[in-house]
Amino acid sequence: AFLWPLVWEENLDTISNPHLIYPGDIVKLPGGTLIATEDMPPASDLPPMRAFDDGKNEDQDGDNVVPVADMPVKREPKPYSVTSETDIVSSGFISEEKVEGPKIIASEIETFDLAKDDIVFVERTPSDGLEVDSRFFVVRKQHEVKHPISRRNIGTMYHIMGEAMVICSNESIATARITTSYNAILRGDMLIPREEVPNPLTLGSPPIDRCNPSSKKLPGTIIDAFEGHPEFSDAVVLAEGDIAYVDIGSRDGVTPGDYFTIFKREMDDPRLPRFVSGEIMVLKVQEQTSVVVVTKSRTAIFLGDQIELRQ
Repeated sequence: AFLWPLVWEENLDTISNPHLIYPGDIVKLPGGTLIATEDMPPASDLPPMRAFDDGKNEDQDGDNVVPVADMPVKREPKPYSVTSETDIVSSGFISEEKVEGPKIIASEIETFDLAKDDIVFVERTPSDGLEVDSRFFVVRKQHEVKHPISRRNIGTMYHIMGEAMVICSNESIATARITTSYNAILRGDMLIPREEVPNPLTLGSPPIDRCNPSSKKLPGTIIDAFEGHPEFSDAVVLAEGDIAYVDIGSRDGVTPGDYFTIFKREMDDPRLPRFVSGEIMVLKVQEQTSVVVVTKSRTAIFLGDQIELRQ
């Protein structure tokens, strides 16, 4: 803490006031190693650190000298969300089993696309739970998901199109109001009970180190992309901010907030080290799959790229 004058001495030609340095300033550091010695004065003998509100216009009598204690204090980083709640909820899930629920069969207004505040009519089924004030996700079946490497069947993709609340009901039909629409809702979409979907927070992750050895923990594969077309999987390119799906889940010990490294291997020359192309963070988990968001991308990321838990 007492060696800063030596650093300033190296920079007198560019820094006139040691209390005023700014982003973008180049600061030269003295060569060798600086070591505090017994000759250094104790802290009580050093003049108090002071900062001027303007390095060029300070008064010579020090009237506008501001104590360092009054300057803004560096804050501890706060947890933040890496994506929106809408993306987390609407990305849905991959299910190994067929998902069934009561279907929207008509609407109060004859329009093709349904959205927030539209009134819809739902055909009731036994034990459907369509009671007044009950809330549901509006879900649409998308496509079968096959592993991009092994081609084995993973399950079926379901997207959440919105949310609805039942406002009245009889034995055969329930009337519901669409409370939220993430995308256009259609007749034929089905309702499943609404669940809370937490938005995991993070403090971020260390910079990607291309020379960092493999962790060999929780290896997996990127198997699908949010709104990616299964017939054109080779053309699906992922980058920072995109939502994707991986083939490991809660049974493997994956939890929301986990970070994974994305990497590729040179198949033509196995001697070459793997190439780290990016990073993902887990948003939500199913038993065998997870929804993730790309938090860093150094190059294009594709379905079939490999992942492993970050060190």
